[in-house]
Amino acid sequence: MDSRGSLVRALVHPANQSDKIAIEWLLARIPYTARWARVIVDSGYETPVMTARCHDLFDIEYVVVPHLTGSGFQVQPLRWVVERSFAWFGRFRRLSKDYEASPLTTEAFLYLASLHRLAYRLA
Repeated sequence: MDSRGSLVRALVHPANQSDKIAIEWLLARIPYTARWARVIVDSGYETPVMTARCHDLFDIEYVVVPHLTGSGFQVQPLRWVVERSFAWFGRFRRLSKDYEASPLTTEAFLYLASLHRLAYRLA
């Protein structure tokens, strides 16, 4: 997702595969014509290999946002954009639960929901 919450690329993979491996697959699916300054990821994706690969292959900064600790609710910097976008996708019935048997179908509905949001913004 970009900073406005628009979906750039999605990858739905089986739960028995690590997210650290899946992020490599996701970055490989993004066209090289897309120019980014940095990729912001959750602490679950923190690996020295991905940091080096993003710097060497894509010439972008790989930023890992750690979880804040403390009591009560705290707005976590940079994480709210992704969480807000997931909440928007949760408004779509087909994306609110895991109804689909195929990961490709779930990806297709993610793209449809994203197109719906973009069309709503234009109207």
